[in-house]
Amino acid sequence: MPKKKKTRQQKMLADQRHNTHTFAAALSSEQQEKVATTSIPLPLTKPTHSIATIDYAYLGIDLRKTIFFTSSIIVIELAIHIFTKGF
Repeated sequence: MPKKKKTRQQKMLADQRHNTHTFAAALSSEQQEKVATTSIPLPLTKPTHSIATIDYAYLGIDLRKTIFFTSSIIVIELAIHIFTKGF
């Protein structure tokens, strides 16, 4: 049986649970009795995506080759059209 995928809402709730910090662990046992456990949820921020251009250096070379071959095919087809049928 395939595993059920989590929805976006479930993922956001799980992220909030994982990012919640409690101060109870830092307090001594006497202070824990006096103070109730409080938690502060961290605000959800959208991750910033950055693309490293160094990883895609080969794309520039491939793009130049593709443009060169495509433009040469178009020029050859236009030359054949002009020589066979005229303007």
